[in-house]
Amino acid sequence: MNESDLNLPEKVKDKGTNALGRIFAHLERAKMRYMSLLLVLWVVGMLTLGNDRFNGDWSTISVYIPQMLSLCSFLIVILFLLAARQRERSTISFDSEQITISHKQSNGKVSSQIIPWWKLKAITSEQKRGLTGRQDVVRIEYIDGERIELNLSDLINSVSIGAFANAARLLAPNAKTSLAVPGNSAEESISYTQLWLQYFSTPSKRERITDLTDGLILDRKYKVIGRLGSGGQGTAYLAVVDDGKTHTEVVLKEYILPVHKGTAIMEQTLDKLRKETELLQRLDHPSIVKCLGYFVEDYRGYVILEYVDGESLKEIVAAEGPFTEGQVIAIGINCCDILDYLHSCDPPVIHRDITPDNILRQLSGEIKLVDFNVAHQLESSATATVVGKHCYLPPEQFRGKPVPASDLYALGGTMHFLLTGCEPEPITACHPRTKRSALSSAVDEVIARATCPKLGGRYASADEFRSDLRLLTTQ
Repeated sequence: MNESDLNLPEKVKDKGTNALGRIFAHLERAKMRYMSLLLVLWVVGMLTLGNDRFNGDWSTISVYIPQMLSLCSFLIVILFLLAARQRERSTISFDSEQITISHKQSNGKVSSQIIPWWKLKAITSEQKRGLTGRQDVVRIEYIDGERIELNLSDLINSVSIGAFANAARLLAPNAKTSLAVPGNSAEESISYTQLWLQYFSTPSKRERITDLTDGLILDRKYKVIGRLGSGGQGTAYLAVVDDGKTHTEVVLKEYILPVHKGTAIMEQTLDKLRKETELLQRLDHPSIVKCLGYFVEDYRGYVILEYVDGESLKEIVAAEGPFTEGQVIAIGINCCDILDYLHSCDPPVIHRDITPDNILRQLSGEIKLVDFNVAHQLESSATATVVGKHCYLPPEQFRGKPVPASDLYALGGTMHFLLTGCEPEPITACHPRTKRSALSSAVDEVIARATCPKLGGRYASADEFRSDLRLLTTQ
């Protein structure tokens, strides 16, 4: 691989490249053409020489055939060596922002080409006929029509082909990626968490160390409008898709990624971001906020979420006071519909943070469940960390063993808050009637059962909880 193959612009070429280096590069790029030309010239020269020297006695030319074959063999060996020499000096590397292709020239100088991820249109692999037969090549195409080709062997020698393919899919989601991974070995099977750890393993100064400012453009199309709020998991911003076609409002949920190599915090943050995104993209329910994608910029990860125009139930209680009993029953039934969907997934999805903060009421009156940053997929060997607001957590969740009924406990505590305006007592069955005597004993009993600290005394499923709530509407 050489400078010409990489199609490097003049500004990145080394001005001190000597004549021999240029010849090597030129020969490597067109080795088949030059080899054929040299052979033709040699044969023509020998024939001409023979005609002049031997006065038309062509039979004497046969004595030069061994010399011709020897020289041809020598030329072929030289071309093979040139090709091998050039390929060994090409390397490729990448990080969260760009691909860097470096080529060491014959004089020791190194020229590089930097390709930002956003500039990619496609990365594909194919077989091409070369001097040594068919060769696997990787073609990198730009959105402006330019393209370069690399020998697959160069790529494998400098990076993991699996890591490079994953990086392309992660950091250039709009580019077509079709790379054949040879061997499919365990070494090539790299997780997104490991990949991101590679990206951020070298600490670097962030361009921005404060909150995002209004008008800032992220990922070339998301224009920040303002900050929606912040918490322990990150900051949320309202943005508009400014791509010249639509002006859809979205929420950018920001995670500031630690950049210290090998830290446990960094690995947990990256893994949490990846899981939240993958989880949300699989969910499809009208009352669950939709995930539209994700991107990484300036050592921060951003999950792109559907914007819900509404207020949290906690904000409504703070502004207007507790809800009516009928309103809370209706909200409870809607939430049971959502939880029934989540718990019916395979494996069941446990939200683990059902609170008045995470349930939004839209202008239409419909509710949306948000903030899946602590959602958990229930697996037989899984032990979860203790997350969520403590007054809404059942005992098993404190022990790091949440189950679907843990969400029902949190929903019961949320309904208690909506009826009374008071946070529930931790690890205690809620009786909202003690705070608001006008409530019916029936709704008090339903909420008390939902918040029973013992799993055996609690509702076993969202469907069972919903059935009792529906009975309340007929009384």
